Amino acid sequence: MGPPAHPPALQVADDEFKGYMTTELLKSAARFAPDRKWHVDTALRVLTTTGSFLTEDNITTVVRLFSDSPQLQGYIVKQLYAALKASFVVQPLTQIGVWCIGEYGDMLLAPDASGSDSPSVGAVLDLMQAILNSTVTGRNTVRGVCRRAIHPLCFAAAYTSTLPRDR
Repeated sequence: MGPPAHPPALQVADDEFKGYMTTELLKSAARFAPDRKWHVDTALRVLTTTGSFLTEDNITTVVRLFSDSPQLQGYIVKQLYAALKASFVVQPLTQIGVWCIGEYGDMLLAPDASGSDSPSVGAVLDLMQAILNSTVTGRNTVRGVCRRAIHPLCFAAAYTSTLPRDR
């Protein structure tokens, strides 16, 4: 049993109700999740579908879920990196995604068991630079999280050959 395909009610609801509905979806997922992976997948789906309606409390809840799921952190950071590559215009998604990249960047850069390609340090740093330069992410919170996330990546870059020398 996977997470719900799409929360269709969130797509058609008036904006004034979406914040409440997002909160209730996250609470229900936490209460009725059959396992941790389902809970994480549901939170990722809510984050990528209705991320702009997440409250600060919801952001904290999602970050706590991700940090309390060590066996899934590599999966989580790869999913969020892919979501950020597609778009980083939604502030909560960007904030959580960048935080995860800063915390679990080593897992993002490591090849996984499925054999899928991992991004290079340079590609991740390019994404961070694009987020920092974006006018959409003008909020100080995202900029601060992004700057803190870059430090471990630069440290990783010093010990890999995947980063071009001119950086």
